Amino acid sequence: MSLTKARPSSRPDPREVAVVELISKRIPLSVDTLTRYGLYALLIVVLAAIVGYGVSAMGSEVYAARSEVLYEIDTEQPTGFLREDRGLTTQQVMIQSRAVLAPVAEANDLTVEELADKLHVSTVDNSEVLRIEVHDSSSAEAETLTGAIADEYIEQVRPSEPTEAERFLEGRLEDLDDRRRRLVDELAPASGSPLSTPEQTALEAELDAVLAETGAVQAQLQEAIVASLGAPRVEQITEPYALADPVAPRPRQTAIAGALAGVVVAAVAVAVLVRRQLSQPSRP
Repeated sequence: MSLTKARPSSRPDPREVAVVELISKRIPLSVDTLTRYGLYALLIVVLAAIVGYGVSAMGSEVYAARSEVLYEIDTEQPTGFLREDRGLTTQQVMIQSRAVLAPVAEANDLTVEELADKLHVSTVDNSEVLRIEVHDSSSAEAETLTGAIADEYIEQVRPSEPTEAERFLEGRLEDLDDRRRRLVDELAPASGSPLSTPEQTALEAELDAVLAETGAVQAQLQEAIVASLGAPRVEQITEPYALADPVAPRPRQTAIAGALAGVVVAAVAVAVLVRRQLSQPSRP
């Protein structure tokens, strides 16, 4: 019996053929191609930076003035971060409110919206200090508006007159004092004729009630006065001052921002070019 040795099949593996065909259809990126794409990317970044610098440099100069106001919280303790404290947040909103800005805007021939666009309010470094900052094309005008806003805010938040509760209680005391004097006069008539026992008893009871109510109102008035004294202390700690350098335009910062935007655009553009290059079929 003769044995024949099996010869290996001469047919290529279909999977290897597919891989070879796929590779042959793509053009590898050469060093020259990568260099050219790199130059394209660099050109995009440089152009974006130049455009940003040029646009910013053409803008008009804007100056800023500041004033710091202390809002010392006594009745409410902070919850960790003073910047997030509701009391300070409320004061920032109040400074930017129409109640504060309307008188200042009217006095300076501005609308409330125009003044609000110029105003920037913040808290200084996690403190109890509120910073009022106004931007304007004129440094002197910015300083004037800053001082006017600070004065108007302090005047509204720190009233110099008694509170409404104090005025009400003081008026109630005056009424009770008038009733007390009337009752005393009725108990001691000028004619000297004695009062009947029931009438005298009623007047004395009414007088006792008036005196008791007077004592209660006086106690309430003292509590209101103490409460007003314990209110947060508001004080302007820095007079309005103008910053030496304008806050706008800032060509360098704008150029950096433009360059960063150019990096993103360049990365997308290079990725598209590489994808197109790799997807082109090979030429025979």
